[in-house]
Amino acid sequence: GGEDSEPTIWFCGDTHGRLDHIEEAFRELPKPDAVVHLGDFDLHRPLSELLSPELAERFWWIPGNHDFDLEVNYTSLFQDRLVTRCLHGRQAEIASRVVAGLGGTFKGRIWYPPAAPKFRNPQEMQQRRQPSAERTATGAIWPDMVAHLSRQRAEVLVTHEAPSSHHHGFAALDALASDLGATLIVHGHHHEDYEGVINGG
Repeated sequence: GGEDSEPTIWFCGDTHGRLDHIEEAFRELPKPDAVVHLGDFDLHRPLSELLSPELAERFWWIPGNHDFDLEVNYTSLFQDRLVTRCLHGRQAEIASRVVAGLGGTFKGRIWYPPAAPKFRNPQEMQQRRQPSAERTATGAIWPDMVAHLSRQRAEVLVTHEAPSSHHHGFAALDALASDLGATLIVHGHHHEDYEGVINGG
């Protein structure tokens, strides 16, 4: 950070109930301009209660699959005041970079690329089957959300699910990054630290 240096963004994720180590790094290291969490918080208290005010004002996030497991995991994020910092299905300018976000995961009963989608959005699912209020359906990646996001522009794409650079990844996310014009994808979910290349760069 700082006025004369390139803006700094920290990416972190899959903290599964802990945020203290992020807070500790934020106190002890040169402060980033922004922190983007890639999902799987697994919280049992509201997000904003677990962050210092200074970190909270620089904090952005997307949900992971485990953030829909229990009602408390869900409400700790989606009923917290920092829900305004959720990037799921949208983009925002963060530390002079345009960042697009896609949380959640692919679900076989909804859409699991490369298979064709069974439902394009939650409304279609409700029309064609019994209405479902399951949080897991809320945490799904929906084709219509990806289509909406693909019409935006962004330099960075953050996802919970992996693109094809990971052996459990999805080319559908490569295509989204390409549509966005993104030159960097950062993802969570698999608890691995690696670098890879997709879409020829």
